[in-house]
Amino acid sequence: MGYKVLTLLNGDFVEACSRLEQRVAGSGFIPDCIVGIETGGRSVAERMFHSRPHCYTRLQRPSSVARSARLGRLIRLLPRRVCDWLRILEARKLSADFARRCSNDEVKHSVVAGARLVSVPDIGECRHLLVVDDAIDSGVTMAAVVKAISDRYPDVEIMTAVITETDPDAVIKADFSLYDNKTLIRFPWSMDS
Repeated sequence: MGYKVLTLLNGDFVEACSRLEQRVAGSGFIPDCIVGIETGGRSVAERMFHSRPHCYTRLQRPSSVARSARLGRLIRLLPRRVCDWLRILEARKLSADFARRCSNDEVKHSVVAGARLVSVPDIGECRHLLVVDDAIDSGVTMAAVVKAISDRYPDVEIMTAVITETDPDAVIKADFSLYDNKTLIRFPWSMDS
């Protein structure tokens, strides 16, 4: 199956976050605390489990690149179909590059180890954590966050939730997701939204 692009803006995005929360709660897992991964994961987490405490973390990877504001303005002018096509091309390239770089589990784990959390969140007395991000592509971000938290808090149960998982060969698979079938999401903060 090939990639497809879905747009979740405004009410559609809020509704998707609500469905993700319902999926988590429906499993019987009730988190004591929600950890959102900056930046997209924060937006998702803020719309879930309002009665629970929230904290946030950020990951810095060697491959992180700042995006150009001019490029974003240009992309917003392109027709939606062209933007979808560009997203699909980018996803295919990133997936192929990651697969080439990470030919085995040992290399994948070293890539995860190379990612660095800016700060491990203080979760206090929480024993059941839900780590939330907008998407899992390679899985490096989510895997590094889960590893850092579990290293610091080994007795905490950690579950993960995302709106979409785009690569079936990611380093980590989310415990809860709305889409796990190569669905690329155009979020409110996406460059082409």
